[in-house]
Amino acid sequence: MALNTINGFGMFDCHAHLSDNSFNDDIDVLLDDAHSKKVTDIIVVSEGINDAQKVIDLCKMKGRLTNKPRLHASIGMHPCEADLDILPKIIELIDAHHDDLVCIGEIGLDYAPHIIGKDSKSEVTAKLKEIQREVFVKHAERANLYDLPLNVHSRSAGHHTLKLMGEIGVKKALMHSFDGKPKYALSGYTDFGFYFSVAPSICRNPGLQNMVKMLPLSALVLETDCPVLGPVKNERAVPAGIVTSCEWISKIKEISTEEVMKVTSQNARNLFPKAFK
Repeated sequence: MALNTINGFGMFDCHAHLSDNSFNDDIDVLLDDAHSKKVTDIIVVSEGINDAQKVIDLCKMKGRLTNKPRLHASIGMHPCEADLDILPKIIELIDAHHDDLVCIGEIGLDYAPHIIGKDSKSEVTAKLKEIQREVFVKHAERANLYDLPLNVHSRSAGHHTLKLMGEIGVKKALMHSFDGKPKYALSGYTDFGFYFSVAPSICRNPGLQNMVKMLPLSALVLETDCPVLGPVKNERAVPAGIVTSCEWISKIKEISTEEVMKVTSQNARNLFPKAFK
């Protein structure tokens, strides 16, 4: 299916890990390919202290090159990396570079058994959850201070994450790769105005397909989460793969790909206004 920009709109990737070492050797080729597929913007998120500075440097070096997507930086501590001893270093980086950030993340909660343990009642599990919550709250405080949206991870913790965000008064957020029940996604949009991103893995994810069916297009944005969540499991996902996200939303909503591009890009503009300055 051919994709064309419409009224200046293309596809805005709201969540990607271009600092991943798997992209070290061919990042320029991949960005060229993405540009040719009408990808206009990519938010590059960090997972923690090990890649945060690399994200900043990458976006400064390649973020405004001609004939390539614009790259925008986001710093945060992934819940799988949650560490209260290292957290101050991440907060220092956010403070030092907040003018260069379009959002804060990747942050969130991850209650997958292989992350927090299989015994939900154990003291170790409870402690890991509390650390994740504390890390999340500290990032949310900075988001409010600098008027930045959050880029949120919530694997196996969708309802818990939305509940926490409501409790602490999060104002603006992207729910990345949301795997909770569609009814919780709908309440996250109708009650709080949070947006939900759609990765290329939608082609093999019935749960994500159901979420797209339930949510209005005004609640959706696009993402790749590359190098993961591509159309083919266990194969490296690339920026141009966002075409699959666009096409599947078009298919499910029974609207044109041009309409999907236009509305999701406008949604991204509403959520990440600094990306358009």
